[in-house]
Amino acid sequence: ASTSGSLNPVGTNRFALFLNRDGDISLPADVRFELIGPGSELLQTGMMPAANSIDADSDMGILFFELSETAFIPHDMPFMVQLVDGYGYRVGSNDSVMFTIHSRPLDTWKAEHFTSSEQKDPSISGDRAAPAGDAVPNLMKYALGLDPNRPAHQSEMPNLILVSGHPALSFNRPAGRTDLRYVVEVSNDLKTWRSGPEEVEINISNLGSSEQVIAQDRVPFGGESQRFLRLRVERR
Repeated sequence: ASTSGSLNPVGTNRFALFLNRDGDISLPADVRFELIGPGSELLQTGMMPAANSIDADSDMGILFFELSETAFIPHDMPFMVQLVDGYGYRVGSNDSVMFTIHSRPLDTWKAEHFTSSEQKDPSISGDRAAPAGDAVPNLMKYALGLDPNRPAHQSEMPNLILVSGHPALSFNRPAGRTDLRYVVEVSNDLKTWRSGPEEVEINISNLGSSEQVIAQDRVPFGGESQRFLRLRVERR
């Protein structure tokens, strides 16, 4: 088996374990295994259909593991994949693999602001919850670097400004929020929303630990009878 590995949930939720089989038995062998460690319960385990067994003729098999998108990972979690003897094979000396699931920054942020019981209650710590009663959901406060338990001040929220005769949305965000996608959208009727470089010009200024984002509408002020801008954030 491969000897080590890691999984970064921000980039992907799946990793693979490569297995070699030696011997002269021609029958395929179903692979058996155990997961050991604090990270093991976070995984949805199972063979992919094409890798249910190792064929002796090919001598190679791939075991896939998939991490649940709802798994709570506030810190790095190590675990071990332990191969187990099965029908048609015995495990050799290289029979286990150590892996690490890296923390999800959003989960770390929630662990810093919510108690253990609150973390298990989606009405308090869920992405769409607003425990401060200000109608600003947790995911937006994480995106803007705000305290979820304190009502947001208007100055901390995205604000509409005028830049060179164009309406623009201005907001600050923590640097390095790679686990989120920030999308500024424009609309003429609050029903159909559009985004992208053909609609909005994005300018980012580095402020050290934070960034200032100015999203300028391509349509000048007064170019439409009415114009709306909004910020939408979503998990990557």
